Amino acid sequence: MLYRESGDFKTSYVKDQQTFPIAFDRAGYFVTVAFAVLIVPFLINDYWANAVILPFLIYAIAA
Repeated sequence: MLYRESGDFKTSYVKDQQTFPIAFDRAGYFVTVAFAVLIVPFLINDYWANAVILPFLIYAIAA
């Protein structure tokens, strides 16, 4: 485990219901989204898009 949530007390219902209440999780999520949106479209080619990623997404949705 990279961090502990103990001692991180919430002071309102809004903060308690956050999707990513820990700042480390939030930062990791934004870095992942930025990578997926800004870098992957320039690195991917037709083979990866049609033969690897598309079937993976179809099977993931079907599961």
